[in-house]
Amino acid sequence: MSLGKILVDRSYVVGLQNEIVDLKRQVAALQQENRRLTTQDSLLEASMDVSDYEQTDSLAADSFLEINSSAPASTPQDPRDLSDSQLQTSEPATSQSPNLKRKRENNSPVGSAKKKKISISNLVYCGPLDRSKFCCWRETFAIEDRSDIRGKILEQLERHKGIKFQLVLQYEYCKQPDDEKTITMYHTSKLREVVNDFQIDEVLDLVVEEIKDKIERFQGKGSGWVILDIIKVEVNIAAYLPLQGSSYFSIPKVLKNTKSIINVKNEDNKCFQWCVLAAIHPSKKNAHRITKYKKFEEELNFTGIKFPFKISDAPKFESQNETISVNIYEYDPEDGLRPSYVSKDMLLREHNVDLLHITKEDNSHYCCIKNFNKLMHRYNKHEHKIHFCRRCLHGFSAEKLLVEHLPRCKQGQIRITTLPDPLKQEHILKYKDYRKQLKCPFTIYLDFEAGLEDLDTVQSQKSVHHVQLHTAYSYCYKIHCSEDPQYSKDCFIYVGDDAAKHVVAKLEEEVESLLTMMQQNRDIQKMIFTDEDLEKFNESQSCHICNQPFEQETDKRKDHSHLSGRFRGAGHNDCNMNYQYPTMIPVVVHNLRGYDSHLIIKEYRGQSEIKCVPNTIEKYLSFSIGKLKFIDSYQFLSASLDDLARSLGPDQMYNLRDRFKKQQQFDLVSRKVVFPYKFIKN
Repeated sequence: MSLGKILVDRSYVVGLQNEIVDLKRQVAALQQENRRLTTQDSLLEASMDVSDYEQTDSLAADSFLEINSSAPASTPQDPRDLSDSQLQTSEPATSQSPNLKRKRENNSPVGSAKKKKISISNLVYCGPLDRSKFCCWRETFAIEDRSDIRGKILEQLERHKGIKFQLVLQYEYCKQPDDEKTITMYHTSKLREVVNDFQIDEVLDLVVEEIKDKIERFQGKGSGWVILDIIKVEVNIAAYLPLQGSSYFSIPKVLKNTKSIINVKNEDNKCFQWCVLAAIHPSKKNAHRITKYKKFEEELNFTGIKFPFKISDAPKFESQNETISVNIYEYDPEDGLRPSYVSKDMLLREHNVDLLHITKEDNSHYCCIKNFNKLMHRYNKHEHKIHFCRRCLHGFSAEKLLVEHLPRCKQGQIRITTLPDPLKQEHILKYKDYRKQLKCPFTIYLDFEAGLEDLDTVQSQKSVHHVQLHTAYSYCYKIHCSEDPQYSKDCFIYVGDDAAKHVVAKLEEEVESLLTMMQQNRDIQKMIFTDEDLEKFNESQSCHICNQPFEQETDKRKDHSHLSGRFRGAGHNDCNMNYQYPTMIPVVVHNLRGYDSHLIIKEYRGQSEIKCVPNTIEKYLSFSIGKLKFIDSYQFLSASLDDLARSLGPDQMYNLRDRFKKQQQFDLVSRKVVFPYKFIKN
């Protein structure tokens, strides 16, 4: 007997599938426990040789030490995704070496120009959640004991004097606490800089809030996902060497001509110190000489700060000098001035110091900005005085406007407004895909009617009670041609219990018929060309498709509709050849996202792939099946069908008038009426 003739009971097959899923879950759990134990042993033996570290000015992230990872971190392992071969050969690999491997990262952070160092991935936690250390993660997302995470960060900070780190948390989500269906998600924070130990707690607060926001956004779009467990907490740490300033060199002439900068001529590495003193104690003559500021040297507190001064030490300097706030800016000949560090207490302390950090070859230097508005005025074409924001570098015509702007600007990240150069063509974005301007001449309008079947038992889930089942028992569609009414088709009505299954197959037949007819008309339809069209063609100086002028008269072609034969205008030869009808036919359904899409997708059994634009897991803005593109008219006509029908006059309902000749019938179908849904069972 052939296998194709064996009849298998469906419930028996489902039972086997459930048993296989349970086995795969058990195997995955054993593999995870084995990897956790292997990792703990490896962490005791693993050591990093940092003797080959090179000095760079940014984050070094060329390769990572990946711990306890048999798959990329961004790809969660679901036991249901394991193949049968993996299920059979998933013995614990106790004889293998510790699972430590180097993983190349080609996408290094912006600013790393030299050879990168090796960053360290420190596994803080992996395995069952210790509720004594991590509590209230579902609600407040607050960690009571951060000693493990803080200890790893502090250890590497003492080792490298400056680091960047990110937090990675692996969560397991489910719909209900007792639901077998779960998903695994990784939430990763941004890279954060830490150069002093007192910054760790502050930066950790930012990281925790960032991951909390990501979880809330995921749960808001995930249609009811809740956290079941925290599987792993991981900290990725990389060495970081911030920028620093040292001895004197001449600044560019374009900056010197602004006469807004004091370039102190120092021979030591304390240019930052002399610039701060030059701002606090301005000198009218010879402001560039160190001798003017020697007597004030003891006023500044540089305890624990080494020279040359690093930009990352600015917060520490401000905390030790409570009357001074520091803003540091970088200069680039092409991009101009950009903020590198802006004080949180800008303009709130007694002394506000603006410094310019310039790099020349292997050397860098600080200069004192004595007039910030004057320096920035060279980037503005306004003739009168402009007041510039030290944070976003945006200019205001009045100081009052700047004062109103500052509270809003402090809430965001440091950013500047950069406008493109109109003289550079690469900065101009132009529309070039002209063939997509030609809309599809056919549109299908579809609507369903469904009956409400009472359920034998009421199913409850949280605050939702399933009482009735909506089953489509009929549908109606109309095909409309915008170019030639003779190709429009009358309404097609289908009534049957399989309406949701039947509709896609029927529409696919209609679409194939329409596309075949369009292709045949392309070869046989002759152009209707009148004397007025000839005059219009001869007078045309530019293509009606791309709006570009004709370089040669021989490149001018006559463009016409292949359905109606109507002359559309003069166009380039290439534009005319590419100006073709799209092959996707739109199907317009009112409230598709909220209702009708569930009826169609749930019952679709065809061979074509479903491609969707999701709003949530259960709601789709639009989706495509084969050459059918379903769109929701409620998204751009935000009103009920009753309101839309009332907005039309009797003369505008010409489709209904053609079908229902009698006035009594017309009056009945041209408005929303009460439908007895509770009495329609099938």
